[in-house]
Amino acid sequence: MKTTDREQKPFNVGVLSVVKHDYLPRAIAAHPRFNLSFVTDEISRPDWTHERNQKFANEFEIPYIKGIDKALSENKIDAVAVSPEAERHCDLAVIAAEAGLHIVIDKPLSTKLKECDRLIDAIEKNKVTCLVWNRNYLPSLIQANNKIQSKEIGKLLPLHCDFFFSK
Repeated sequence: MKTTDREQKPFNVGVLSVVKHDYLPRAIAAHPRFNLSFVTDEISRPDWTHERNQKFANEFEIPYIKGIDKALSENKIDAVAVSPEAERHCDLAVIAAEAGLHIVIDKPLSTKLKECDRLIDAIEKNKVTCLVWNRNYLPSLIQANNKIQSKEIGKLLPLHCDFFFSK
């Protein structure tokens, strides 16, 4: 079978903020067909936002660029990973779709249905692909679910835990 040029080249991915979680861009970086190109965020964000993004960029030895428009216009990428706080998922994904970039977005798309519709419209208008990152199919979670269903680990007991993420 003949491979195409696209199959041989890695996908270059820009990261639109890692201030909430960074597991999404880390997973992308771990795949051999993907290269993280840069991290970016809105210039108007508070200093701690830029510090967290810079820390991630330093770890992966990629630039941190203040200003999403600047980052997107100055770099040739195929897709973006959208991983800020949940309330910014939709806005950043719409920016990416309008720039003609494919999107891997952390869940949820938005907490408001109207915002989800706005993102879907931008995706369809610009003919880009959007993948919502969902951990339900991670091998470790599938294995845990199988053990629960087979009762291999015994009786399942409910547990409530409040937590927050801090970097």
